Amino acid sequence: NAAQLRFVPSADPNDFPHWSLILNHVGGSLDDTIKINEWCQHNGVRNGHDYLVLWCAFLFREPLKKLPYLFFHGPQNSGKSSFHEALSLLFERKRGYVEVNQALTSQGGFNGELLNAVLCVAEEIDLSRESSQAYNRIKNWTTAQEIPIHAKFCDPYMVPNTCHFIQTANKREFCYVPKNDTRITMSYVPEIVGEIAKDELFQRLEKEAPDFLGHLFAMELPESGRRLAIPFLDTPDKLDAGAANQTSFERFLEDKVMRIDGAKIKLSEMFSCYKAWLQRIDPIEAETITKQKMTSQLPSDIVKGKSTVDGQWFLANVSFTPVEAGKRLTVNPATRYLTEEGNAE
Repeated sequence: NAAQLRFVPSADPNDFPHWSLILNHVGGSLDDTIKINEWCQHNGVRNGHDYLVLWCAFLFREPLKKLPYLFFHGPQNSGKSSFHEALSLLFERKRGYVEVNQALTSQGGFNGELLNAVLCVAEEIDLSRESSQAYNRIKNWTTAQEIPIHAKFCDPYMVPNTCHFIQTANKREFCYVPKNDTRITMSYVPEIVGEIAKDELFQRLEKEAPDFLGHLFAMELPESGRRLAIPFLDTPDKLDAGAANQTSFERFLEDKVMRIDGAKIKLSEMFSCYKAWLQRIDPIEAETITKQKMTSQLPSDIVKGKSTVDGQWFLANVSFTPVEAGKRLTVNPATRYLTEEGNAE
């Protein structure tokens, strides 16, 4: 049941105009961001078309490499799904091409369809903030080297992760994008101008498939030096979505707190300042906020621990005012005391 190519890649590929038509259409909103992306410019990625071609090349040639989670959104009948539908033609009997709406939302955690999956598609499903379970799965399945397979009536077991994801939706909000996300590339897909009948389009795509595959297998694959084989892109659309999804505490940290290694703020002082700030921004939320709720939202670069001097609780590597940086503070998970990074307690 392993994924196989349906077509033999051409040894001397020609043009593939109808594949390019789709790539230019769904990737057009990436062009401006790519022009100012240092990695893309260094590696000859000129526009959204080139970016998606490179994404496809890694998909088929290096399926164990990790790729950005692609999210296409736009009005109905804009051709958002044409990219993954075209790619489905390249899979023999569509093995390796799977729909993952159920796997992302299953309350029981069942995801048997991910076994041997290479291209995973989520269509018109709300994976917004309220669906945090789905977002956590996306985070794991996008970058993990291995994933657990849990089919119904079977015990879970681990397999190498060959999953790569495309999500499409009419609404941008259907894909939850946190601020400073490092996995997702978001592209707005406009309405189609000069539409080709779908049956005719797919016939032309099949005819050009050997040349498209030949191009993918002939092109040089660059090194990224990162966990993703090609970089995610922070398009203006994505940055807007990330800002809209910020929690009040994230906005407070961005507005009032500096990240400085070695510095620390007493937990009670942080809470008092946050609550006072929140009363001006959202008085209703300020009435219900607690220290526990606040600390549950701490980002990974801010650690909570006790002082070795008096045992009081602090948040480390942050300051309200500019101070001289020191050694980064970490926390001993056994004792919860703060200590300088690299030092034994």
